[in-house]
Amino acid sequence: MHYAYFAVVTLGIYIPLLPSPWNLVSYGVVGGVFLLHLVAYVATVSIGAAHPNVPANNYNSPLPNIHRSQREHIFKDEYCTVCEAEVGPKAKHCWACNKCIIDFDHHCVWLNTCIGRRNYWFFFVMVVSGVILLLLLVLVIVLFVFTEHYLNPAMLRTAPQFQSKWVGSLIAL
Repeated sequence: MHYAYFAVVTLGIYIPLLPSPWNLVSYGVVGGVFLLHLVAYVATVSIGAAHPNVPANNYNSPLPNIHRSQREHIFKDEYCTVCEAEVGPKAKHCWACNKCIIDFDHHCVWLNTCIGRRNYWFFFVMVVSGVILLLLLVLVIVLFVFTEHYLNPAMLRTAPQFQSKWVGSLIAL
């Protein structure tokens, strides 16, 4: 949903308000970063971070309920007793996904996926491109205000209070 909001607000409202040479450059830069962010998002959530030896979960049966005191004993000689698979020394069991993850970083609750070795760089690119998109949105808004302030200040004063000559003469004083 936030992708549609960003696309409509930035690409459909703010950028068309910029003067002609600036809006074409803004479409190229913001559109390129937006596509990079979208591809990184899809790759992050679609690439499974689970260890290749771990079988696919059968969600028809209930997940095992393991007490916190038993978690240290899940791995025995690089074998996960919950996944029933041989895993490497850097694997860790995610309790949200119920899978062993290679180089487990964290379980992202916003994406509802684990971040590990297989999708870490896609996640990193997604976060960085999201921050860049936010900064570009602020830059586009600031650029619009400054260009209109110097080129056409009347466009910034579209409120009805500025349309009256009486209020406008008071402001000029």
